[in-house]
Amino acid sequence: MGKYGETALQAVKLIESNQAATPQEAWEKASTKLFGAGTHGQRKGCPKGAFLGLCEEGFVRKALYAE
Repeated sequence: MGKYGETALQAVKLIESNQAATPQEAWEKASTKLFGAGTHGQRKGCPKGAFLGLCEEGFVRKALYAE
């Protein structure tokens, strides 16, 4: 698995453990941890957009994340 896949998994774990309230917040925290704040990898839009789109369409499930 690549770093963006790992970022997505970490983001889901943050949501499930209530350490992030929204998918966006979870992605920001996970990507900062794995890539470093402000780096190109952390700011890259396509992986983030794909993750957020999957969350929005219900493919990434969490019963109660704030919208």
